[in-house]
Amino acid sequence: MFAEREPPYFRDFSQFKPVVPLFFWRVARVASILAVLAVIAGLIFAPEFTLLAFWGVLVPVCPVIFVLAPGFWRQVCPFAAINQLPKKLGFSRGLDL
Repeated sequence: MFAEREPPYFRDFSQFKPVVPLFFWRVARVASILAVLAVIAGLIFAPEFTLLAFWGVLVPVCPVIFVLAPGFWRQVCPFAAINQLPKKLGFSRGLDL
């Protein structure tokens, strides 16, 4: 009665074979969170140097990363990593929509 479904034309992200090991992304996410904490600490303890490094190095490099390696930024964005902490640490309610 029902014919077999054809494979989808566009694969879902979960169907792709990972190119970079998951361990690398976990380390990179932790490093990005630590970098944000270092910037915050730097703004408290050495604001002149931190502001110079932030506006002179970090901000000019970010657009290059966004354009040349958007997938990298999606994986290591510190805000996205912090957003996923409750789920990863097991204290999220995890309700379905």
